[in-house]
Amino acid sequence: MQSAPANFYESLFCSSYDEAVILDEDGVILDVNEKWKQFTRDNGGDLDSFYLNQNYLQICSVSDGESRATASLVKDGIEKVLNGETEFRCEYPCHSPDVKRWFELTAVPLQVVNKRYAIINHRNITTRHVQTQQTIDSGLQKNMLAAIVASTSDAVLSFDLEGNILTWNDGAMALYGYTEDEIVGRSMEELYPDDWPVRIGEYRDQIVAGKLTNFQVVRKRKDGGLRNVAVSSAPVRDEHGEVVFISNIQRDITELKTNEEHLRLITGELSHRAKNQLAIVRSISNQTARNVDSFPEFKKKFDGRLSSLANSIDLLVQRNWSAVSLDTLCRSQIELFSGGTIGTVDISGPEVVLTPVAVEAIGMAMHELATNAVKYGALSQTGGHISVSWKLLPETDNECLQIVWQETGLNIDEIPSRQGFGHIVLTRLAQSSLRSDARLNFSHQGLRWEILVPADFYTRL
Repeated sequence: MQSAPANFYESLFCSSYDEAVILDEDGVILDVNEKWKQFTRDNGGDLDSFYLNQNYLQICSVSDGESRATASLVKDGIEKVLNGETEFRCEYPCHSPDVKRWFELTAVPLQVVNKRYAIINHRNITTRHVQTQQTIDSGLQKNMLAAIVASTSDAVLSFDLEGNILTWNDGAMALYGYTEDEIVGRSMEELYPDDWPVRIGEYRDQIVAGKLTNFQVVRKRKDGGLRNVAVSSAPVRDEHGEVVFISNIQRDITELKTNEEHLRLITGELSHRAKNQLAIVRSISNQTARNVDSFPEFKKKFDGRLSSLANSIDLLVQRNWSAVSLDTLCRSQIELFSGGTIGTVDISGPEVVLTPVAVEAIGMAMHELATNAVKYGALSQTGGHISVSWKLLPETDNECLQIVWQETGLNIDEIPSRQGFGHIVLTRLAQSSLRSDARLNFSHQGLRWEILVPADFYTRL
């Protein structure tokens, strides 16, 4: 077998791809290769000797900056190799002023006759380190996003360009009632009401074009119930910039929309009630003036009726529209107007306490009905009569409360055709507040208002 040339190992050492040095048993640098010399030149090192005959372990001891902690580990590792261990390996940062770099250091023993040496190799692993860190960061980001999607109460979902659902979180299941297994792969249009005018393709095109990012829609649950939904949407692109699917964050705003509508009605009612108060005061003034012979007598009766008006309003404020019996509510509203009027009023029914929502809705209705009765109804005509009654009715498995306002003995020449704000209070407000239809009917002989109140809104005594 032919032996290697005498300078073969030296040539191999000098031509190594890695920066390499040879240390003696004390850690002194005995030799360096060309890669080491070039690295020293590139980084402004000791260009006179390239650290030859300097102690590598001492160089590690005085290292500072980001690599200080690693330098201490390197020193300990090389000492162990010089004392008998077979290998030491670590990665460490070694940044230049302009470039961030990372290196892998390997120390292996070299035994020559009875002396022990160490060969130290430095390999630039910056590309691998950056790619590895990017992979880790990407994984962390994905895990973080997955955790956010899993924990949010909003519905987070995505669909492909054909409109088929790809992903579905717990928030989406809570909103729509479908499990992930039930809905993934099906069209987004499964969530649309039957008569919804916009198809999925139109939404997709506008989202991809950047014209549609935040919007509100009505969507259908698995059980058929409709919900108002606020949608935030964006296209998701691949590494080539091509749109691959659409992401959606959807929030149930049904209660918010109901509250907004309710607030609008309440605000309108406040304005309407203020105007009615002026009309009531004027009516009280006119009726009082017709039945007195002197100003002192007028003042006495007029002041008394205004006090009655104020006391009734105080009653409602003090009770804060809560825990009020239906009888008390009706009397506080009707007796406010019935004093000094021509017609008569009967109030009857079992003892029932209304919830705050029902007090508000029914109280408004009673106020509106009584105001109308004073202006041109049963309390403004001779022979006019109002009957306010309520009773409990069975309704499937649950009972309900029927309230009826009936005006009779009237002579109405023309039945009103215009539906103003008062009509809204008597119908739509009850519908939105009490989940019940209210009926208002006029005839030439009188008026009838009826509402069925679900059991959730009252308590029997």
